[in-house]
Amino acid sequence: MDKILDSLDTENHEIKLNIDLENLETSSIDTQITTNNVKYNLMNEVPYFLMEEGEASGTTNNRNDDGDTPSEYAQKRGGEYANIKGKNKICEDCSNGLSMVKEASYTRLCKTKKILTVNGKFPGPTLYAYKGDTIIVNVRNKANQNITIHWHGVKLPRYPWSDGPEYVTQCPIQPGHTFRQKVIFSSEEGTLWWHAHSDWSRATVHGAVVVYPKIGTGYPFPKPDAEVLIILGEWWKKDVDEVLQLMLATGGDPNVSDDAFTINGQPGDFYPCSGPERTFKLNVDHGKTYLFRMVNADMNEIMFYKIAKHKLTVVGADASYTKPLKSKYVVLSPGQTLDCLLHANRRPGRYYMAARAYSSGIGVLFDNTITTAILQYNLNYDPSSSPIRPSLPYYNDTSSAFRFLGQLKSLNSDD
Repeated sequence: MDKILDSLDTENHEIKLNIDLENLETSSIDTQITTNNVKYNLMNEVPYFLMEEGEASGTTNNRNDDGDTPSEYAQKRGGEYANIKGKNKICEDCSNGLSMVKEASYTRLCKTKKILTVNGKFPGPTLYAYKGDTIIVNVRNKANQNITIHWHGVKLPRYPWSDGPEYVTQCPIQPGHTFRQKVIFSSEEGTLWWHAHSDWSRATVHGAVVVYPKIGTGYPFPKPDAEVLIILGEWWKKDVDEVLQLMLATGGDPNVSDDAFTINGQPGDFYPCSGPERTFKLNVDHGKTYLFRMVNADMNEIMFYKIAKHKLTVVGADASYTKPLKSKYVVLSPGQTLDCLLHANRRPGRYYMAARAYSSGIGVLFDNTITTAILQYNLNYDPSSSPIRPSLPYYNDTSSAFRFLGQLKSLNSDD
């Protein structure tokens, strides 16, 4: 495969990435930054001079024209946010080369199956940008079906050609082909996500997008000590295409008899063949504040989410800031994102975080199971102790759902 050179325009922060998609073999994303004619590999700090696109020649010392090493440059570029996990990367879980990851098989609910992924990851890699950045993503489709990638919540001003919906804003990317997508960030600031936009491939082909404030600016709330991605998803034991075709043939809902919801790709303790090895765990330090970047990547379900004995303060929704809203639980519609602050101020121990579907339809089948993860404090306690369980709203608690949603207010609103 030809190497795609990345670039960073010092004014517009234009960044180029490279993504490969395939069923069994997935390539990593080529993630590097170019400035002052030196291309930095931020993972191992090996720069080389740029020649013509797709060509590189020679090496240089480990500094740019301003005398900065790659880490020094990354620190400058990151400003006060450079120490937050992932901040100095354009893409998390991506290597800088085009190494192949074979056999993208995942085991959940007592069964192993092959799924469509980006870079072998479920959920997929997280992309990082600053407000106003432009990212060039080269998507190479190695699957056996058409694919597109949609940048959910990104406005793409005057440039709909990379928006993703197949046969609407663009033709799908055919197997074996590559499509260059230009992702223009404008007013977005906060958490968004990307996903496939062809049939139900987004069930496994999705990941978060983190858009930080412009350099020199900050959050409209105290800077958190760390940030955490929480991606709510779904898992079917059957192939998702088979689930979709059965749903279309019968006119009913997707099969719910042997499926699961997930938190960061894991079903949690209360599903078959899950237990500790299939449960996401988050370690926190007492007294610190964590920014939860939450994505509801479920196909159709509105979700309740809650952490036992803790409250979340919502400070953003869909990459726009909100007035601070403290709540014992949050509600996320399909495709919605929230930014929430968690103050780790409870008694050190282990606490479940949990999510379940909201459904008010009478006689409508849906998955009424609960997915869990564990929040645990980095202090002395019995690690074998059972985590404290949260009391989630009931599945058809319309009052709780709309009470939360009705309290979300834009940061710039008058009330």
